[in-house]
Amino acid sequence: MGWVLRPLSLGDAALICDHRDRIFIEDGRPEADVEAARQPFLDWLVTHVRDETYFGWVAEENQAAIGSVGLRFLDWPPHPELPQCAQRGYVLNLFVEPEARGRGLGRALMTRCEAMANARGVPRLILNASTKGRPLYDRLGWKASNAMTLLIEAMP
Repeated sequence: MGWVLRPLSLGDAALICDHRDRIFIEDGRPEADVEAARQPFLDWLVTHVRDETYFGWVAEENQAAIGSVGLRFLDWPPHPELPQCAQRGYVLNLFVEPEARGRGLGRALMTRCEAMANARGVPRLILNASTKGRPLYDRLGWKASNAMTLLIEAMP
């Protein structure tokens, strides 16, 4: 294994932004759209890392970052399936450098998210899967849901 996982810090904000940008570009998003979202996401990320509502881990090998993942806990209405739970864990920004893929790093990062959710008593994790990430999530037992989205035209 040669790599280690450590909690992310505010100093990792640029790294998380870079990883997130690369996720979107690998998934076919236009670079101009990705660039337009970079600063607003960075501002959002800094706020949530500071107030400790965005958690995550960075994987390092030889003191170089080779992967990362983020996790948030969201208020969620109790559901007939989970009537005693008013939160969901939202996993986001999982990225592993191409040369480090296939070595169990994505699995290790996801396991950290699962462990933190379990420690907080949050039994349900959700995420939006990229094309590259979907096979990993399938192997880890994740299931597609019936979630739908609607983009409301730009508001002033």
